[in-house]
Amino acid sequence: MRHPARAAALEEVGAQVTTYGEGMAERVGALAAGPVDRALDTAPTGPVQQAARCRP
Repeated sequence: MRHPARAAALEEVGAQVTTYGEGMAERVGALAAGPVDRALDTAPTGPVQQAARCRP
């Protein structure tokens, strides 16, 4: 799932954002227009995600 606010903030600093799921590797490859050595996953998971949900 792509969170619109998070995606916009990442795009403001030059990141190319795509969604998870079927075909993700192909989407990342298309954005890079060449070989990809590394990709950054900025989606919070686990305890960090739970803590973020609890904030007022």
